[in-house]
Amino acid sequence: MKPSRFILFSIVIMGVIPIYSVGKDLSLVEVVRMNDDTNKVESLIRIATDYIDAGSDSSKISAESALKLSLKLNYVKGIGRAHSVLGAYYYSIGNFPESKTHLNIALPLSIKINDWSFVANNYRRLGNWHLEQQLYNNAMGFYLRSDSVYEKHNSPERYYTCYQMASAYESNGEYLLAKNML
Repeated sequence: MKPSRFILFSIVIMGVIPIYSVGKDLSLVEVVRMNDDTNKVESLIRIATDYIDAGSDSSKISAESALKLSLKLNYVKGIGRAHSVLGAYYYSIGNFPESKTHLNIALPLSIKINDWSFVANNYRRLGNWHLEQQLYNNAMGFYLRSDSVYEKHNSPERYYTCYQMASAYESNGEYLLAKNML
């Protein structure tokens, strides 16, 4: 018994083009169809953030779309977050100069509007950038700022920064300090 072409086509398509869920009932297709407003920007940023670690072009495309729409709407929070995600994307693919450019744009925007979770994220990401360049003291300065913001706002994301500080200590040969961070 041969499976129908429709079933084979469906299996292939489902494996190649996953339907990405942004919210409980919101797919990527629905995000594209959304009105051009801040909700669409936030949805695009969530998608871009989820694809960062894969170094996927979907991350870049979604973040660039969010940036373009944020600029059109003059939505400062979206502009800052899109630049932050683009900074993380470029870091993940090893384009460190482009990463730092975006993070340096994102940080003051996040500070300006008190977007504290992204302020802390941007400090941490800048710390990662400096650690990659083997600038340990600079990296620690950014990690300490990130940790301070997370602590002030009682964020559970603080453990990311502690892990990064441990990595910086370890990379600098300070194993006891690294152990104490974990």
